[in-house]
Amino acid sequence: MDRRLYTHLTTVAALGLFFLPLPPLLYGPLILAAILAMPSVSDAEALGLRGTKTIDWVLVPVLVGLTVGFGILVPSDGAPEAPHTIGAYLLLCLAVVTAAASEELLFRSLVLSAYPPVFGTAPVVLAASVLFAAGHLGQGLPAALYALAVGILYSMVFLKRRNFWILAAAHGIHNILALPLPDIR
Repeated sequence: MDRRLYTHLTTVAALGLFFLPLPPLLYGPLILAAILAMPSVSDAEALGLRGTKTIDWVLVPVLVGLTVGFGILVPSDGAPEAPHTIGAYLLLCLAVVTAAASEELLFRSLVLSAYPPVFGTAPVVLAASVLFAAGHLGQGLPAALYALAVGILYSMVFLKRRNFWILAAAHGIHNILALPLPDIR
């Protein structure tokens, strides 16, 4: 496939998420189309979809610790309502893990693989992190600024390790830890 098609599909997925905050099930097909349009198999390596070394998994608790630590410093607009059943809680956990994996695939794997050769690494990291933060504006400005810092941190880790899986795991665990525990009575 043509690299331009891959870049355009990535752009559509990123801008669609930015302008129309869509649930992962809706922008997921755009991400899948961008992956299918990759110019060569070697780009799967660039996307961080290769196997993971044991040492990479050591980064997961480090990243979770850092992001939870940052999060403690961020004022909250109030916690969301706690789910009232275990089933609702598990469904919510699945939703936030899916969202985390989708965001990592889009903002780290796809964007950081498609654009640095065109625009340079630093501008692309900043742009991807700003788009990631914009997707969190609905949670308030402090949460968006927090997401900007986390986006930059995760982008740097992705560029150093080229591993989608560790970022998706850390982001998913962070999101689960941020959920209120079920209020079962």
